[in-house]
Amino acid sequence: MTDQSPEQEVKLKRITIKTEAGTRWFASVEDFVNWVNLQISLFGFLSSKIQNNHGEHNLHQRLQAPWVQLRQFAQQQLKPAETDPQRYEQLVDNLIQQFHSKLDVGQIFTSEAPFADFVSQQVEEGDYQCAATAIAYFLNENLTNYDLKVATGLQKTLDWERGEYGKAESETQSLSNLRESWDEELTRQTGQADQSQERLDTLTDRANKQLEGQRKRFDKNASEYEQELSDAIEKARTDLEALTQTYDDKLALQAPVRYWKLQQEYHRKKLVLFGWVTGLATLVAILGLIGFAWFVLDQKVSELIVGKLVTMAVLTTFAIWAVRLCANLFMSHNHLHTDAQERRTMIHTYLSLLRQKNALKEEERQLILQTLFRPNTTGMIKEDSGPAHLVDLMNRMAPKQ
Repeated sequence: MTDQSPEQEVKLKRITIKTEAGTRWFASVEDFVNWVNLQISLFGFLSSKIQNNHGEHNLHQRLQAPWVQLRQFAQQQLKPAETDPQRYEQLVDNLIQQFHSKLDVGQIFTSEAPFADFVSQQVEEGDYQCAATAIAYFLNENLTNYDLKVATGLQKTLDWERGEYGKAESETQSLSNLRESWDEELTRQTGQADQSQERLDTLTDRANKQLEGQRKRFDKNASEYEQELSDAIEKARTDLEALTQTYDDKLALQAPVRYWKLQQEYHRKKLVLFGWVTGLATLVAILGLIGFAWFVLDQKVSELIVGKLVTMAVLTTFAIWAVRLCANLFMSHNHLHTDAQERRTMIHTYLSLLRQKNALKEEERQLILQTLFRPNTTGMIKEDSGPAHLVDLMNRMAPKQ
């Protein structure tokens, strides 16, 4: 169900009837009722101007009753149905059918009837009996108490019908009235057409403005969407390139990562091993030197021989050298373990940075690669080799000048 806006005009069916001389239109119920009242006034003289000597009042009632029925139908049934266009259309058809049926059987006549002007002329001249006789004659109604006045009116009516008393003028006037009604209807229809055209122009102009606004918004939205799409495609392309570069670099660095992982695990094991070895060597050296001194050098100084002292010195030197060598190996593996761990971390960080747009410049990338693939150092001290002979030992033990 669609809701009609308050400003939207409901188009109702027009009341279109065919009279004795042509077609007449009524745009509203009020127009039709006013026209009916005008038709009733045509024969109002039958009750107000003539005494009921020949049944004129009865003739007035018979003529008035059909018109009153049409008026009541229009006011009581057709008018309330204006809010329901479908029911209004059905009632209009019913009203038209009633009017035509009454007109066809001669129950009513209108101001457009050929004899209506003759009747009006006689009323204006004051010959009401002739006008009443003419109505009764043309509608096939009977008047009572036939007398000279009725006979005179009938003769005058017959003379008018044969062409006397301005029948041609009456018919001409009737046609002129019909033409005027047509001109009025044409003028009214032209005015409605002009109003409809103006309204159509207004609606067209409004629609064109709305269409232009919609087109501008569409172009703006299309431009924004195209820009967003272009940016999204560019971002996707850049991300794909970065991902491809990362994938290629990952493939290229996969072997180094695996190598440094193995090196890290290897040096970690050696680190633990040489840690225990260094501690054990230190303990053995101390306990051995203490035991040697306890069992061999437990004598008075005057009784010690040089050979025992030299042996003690040699054993001490080799013990220190062994402990230091184990400590250096421990420190070397610790250094290599840390270096391998750092290289793995740097490779993963480098791969992560490659996935970000413009995160690394070419010179920074080269610097990172040089750092990753720099030569490895063991951390060993070159002077940590053992003494070749006793003279070298004595030279090392001698103070430097």
